[in-house]
Amino acid sequence: MYERGWLTEKRGQAITYLHILADMEATLKGEIIEPKDTEFRSRKEANFYRSLREKVKRWGEERNLDPAKMEYLLAAPDLFVLLSRLVTDPRVPGEMKAKIAAGLAYFLMPLDIIPDFLGPVGMLDDVFVAAWLVQTIAKELNALDPSILKEHWEGDEEVLDTIRRLLALGEQILGRVMTLRLKREGPRWGQRGK
Repeated sequence: MYERGWLTEKRGQAITYLHILADMEATLKGEIIEPKDTEFRSRKEANFYRSLREKVKRWGEERNLDPAKMEYLLAAPDLFVLLSRLVTDPRVPGEMKAKIAAGLAYFLMPLDIIPDFLGPVGMLDDVFVAAWLVQTIAKELNALDPSILKEHWEGDEEVLDTIRRLLALGEQILGRVMTLRLKREGPRWGQRGK
């Protein structure tokens, strides 16, 4: 019963977040929005972010989750918001947006390497994929404008330091074989349908 409820809830959150993305894209067509530090773009975005963090935190506390795994899972909302903002930023090139959109799709897919119907534990692979994706696009993004990643990051620490730590932690949590498999699939993102 919990699994079905979790999936329905995640699907509802995904639909809400897709509405947020559509609203942001419509706004961007009219004018470029200057990102504001630590402010959310809309009340929906803030509610989604806080709701997801609270659910992950509550789930981890109920299961006495190891602090390292809890920290790792709590990065999911930060990474999801970062990717969703990057995909609508007019400074980000179209080819890179395709990769980011594929990363967001992986986040939203209920049946991926670790299925999301298992609860927040299903986000273990999502966090790794998102962190790996940010690391792979960071060099190119920083060459365009070093402020892009920082403007869209909701996390407390420096974005690239956090990403490096999450990737190392992800390898410990998921194991080397799983992380290699996830990385191997990564280069194909944004190329499907070509």
